[in-house]
Amino acid sequence: MIFQIIFSLCIMLALVSTYHTSKKHHISTRGMLAWILVWIVALCIVWLPDATSMVAQILGIGRGVDVILYSAITLLFFLLFRLHVKLARLESQLTVLVREQALSEYTTTQTKDTY
Repeated sequence: MIFQIIFSLCIMLALVSTYHTSKKHHISTRGMLAWILVWIVALCIVWLPDATSMVAQILGIGRGVDVILYSAITLLFFLLFRLHVKLARLESQLTVLVREQALSEYTTTQTKDTY
């Protein structure tokens, strides 16, 4: 019972933080909704622990904890993949910007040298 209350307070803090992060435009509305769904599912798991056992039985997995672990690992790998893709895209965009700026500065210095 104490764990459920403490964890619920942490999830409420995470929900408020997610909302404020969205209002500051650091994440999209779609991202905010996805994270809110994650926090609500976590809250349901804390207050209805037998639900994970039922899901485990439906999926043919031994225990409810295993379902949570498999789901969490899958979600983490998915988020890691998305981060990797975004980082690669940012690196590519940065390379293009640096090249454009270098060419612009080179052109500017060449123009000044001819006068």
